[in-house]
Amino acid sequence: MKKGIIAFLIIIVLALKTVSVYAANNNSNSGDNVIAIADKVDADGKEYLFDPETNEYLPINHIEGEIALITERNGHDYEFERLFEEKREQEAAKVKQFSRDNETSDPPVPGGVGYGAYYTSTFQNDFTTGTTLFYNIICPTVAGGDVSNYLYLTSTNRAAKGVEAFISYYSQNNLQFRVFDWARYQSAPWQVTLNYSDLSDYLEDLTIQGAYRQSVTVYNRTVQTSSTQWTNVVWLKNYTTNSFDQIYIYTYDATLSDQRDSHYGSWGPIVETFQDYYYMDTNIIGFYYIQLSSKNTAYNNSTWENLELLTVSKSNMTSASFGFEVVFKAPNSTYAVH
Repeated sequence: MKKGIIAFLIIIVLALKTVSVYAANNNSNSGDNVIAIADKVDADGKEYLFDPETNEYLPINHIEGEIALITERNGHDYEFERLFEEKREQEAAKVKQFSRDNETSDPPVPGGVGYGAYYTSTFQNDFTTGTTLFYNIICPTVAGGDVSNYLYLTSTNRAAKGVEAFISYYSQNNLQFRVFDWARYQSAPWQVTLNYSDLSDYLEDLTIQGAYRQSVTVYNRTVQTSSTQWTNVVWLKNYTTNSFDQIYIYTYDATLSDQRDSHYGSWGPIVETFQDYYYMDTNIIGFYYIQLSSKNTAYNNSTWENLELLTVSKSNMTSASFGFEVVFKAPNSTYAVH
């Protein structure tokens, strides 16, 4: 009898150790912090995320481990990653130099943007313990036109150490979905790479401006989860299961001042280019139903402000350039170019 009890206790201890190791390896949070990341947690501990498209709470599935294995299998595009990082560093240097020389003027929009939104400085800093971006990326399978280099549809959620969760094209290859984590730059920022073939549950034809347009629905959240830590998390809407899949999460040490920067976190949804010019129309690409939410309560209080559409008072649109033309626009929450 005693041996049976001892064996049972050993099993329980090992199980608890396994859970603890899993949580640590996946940068998970426990206790009161969980509800600060999800929108709602039921009595059984099941997490939910609000879906503004259906006005209901959908369950969250944790598949970070599965996505990590897929990313490892897909490997790295080192040339793209190098160019992406170099471009970001060059843009930041220009903006910061301009800020030093022109204290009362707004910094210029960095080059290589075909079209898109930049947050006003007031709105960019209008959060204290969390910021969330919800958007649909209008993303045909291939870029079309005369795209022969990299082209991507990206955004920040306003947090300087948040992530970019975005669609990437190269030439006429099928699209990819990627996650770049600024909290892990420069050591290991490239954390998720999903090929077109990996995205069947997430790509959906949404009716946008009177036509079906292939899109992916993304939640990109950065939230303070302890007195010293913040968490970046990305969810994709799974249209097969009518739920949200948590594909990435990372917790790190930071302060509110770390999350505020004159450049990092300043760009909203943009079409970013690497080509000098586009002489032929690409397929129609862009963003739909762009919404953001701020959290200004204590880190251990789960109350968020409501998601609100991105507007002209919160963002400034660039001029269409590099050969892109605006197809439709509902300022500034929806737009498409080609």
